[in-house]
Amino acid sequence: MVHEKQSFWEAMPLMPMHSSLISSQFGWLSILDDERDILQARFIAPPSPKEIPPPSRLAHHFECWLEDPKTLPPPFRLQGSDFQEAVWKAALTIPRGETKTYGQLALAIGITPKASRAIGQALSKNPIAVLIPCHRVVAASGKLGGFRWGQARKQALLAFEKANHHWQ
Repeated sequence: MVHEKQSFWEAMPLMPMHSSLISSQFGWLSILDDERDILQARFIAPPSPKEIPPPSRLAHHFECWLEDPKTLPPPFRLQGSDFQEAVWKAALTIPRGETKTYGQLALAIGITPKASRAIGQALSKNPIAVLIPCHRVVAASGKLGGFRWGQARKQALLAFEKANHHWQ
């Protein structure tokens, strides 16, 4: 019997979902987790104090990791197309304090470096800010290149990691 491919949500057993807001030196983050994995982490505008619920266990772990990168990162789950996931996994191999170009990332997944625009598009769909380090990918010219969460934040993340890369 052939089964149709199920969507992510249809294939998942019912798990409690947690939505948390955490503050970091890089800005506020909205975190979605299912008690096993971080599913999303997105930078957001500062919330009003009334909107800040206590963080989930995994959101708190994420917060601790942002403050002290010596801490192991929280578990997370990639959710994207095969191409997006290949790009995100390649980004995960870039050590803290270092960068690679979009073309180098393309080569890392076995495609032509001329596909840098496609690499940038996949990185722009990254659902887990900072944990999937799309901020470590720069233009071939050495310029920062694009960043979904703004160039100032990308520059701050890179500067922090460069100053603290010995924590790996």
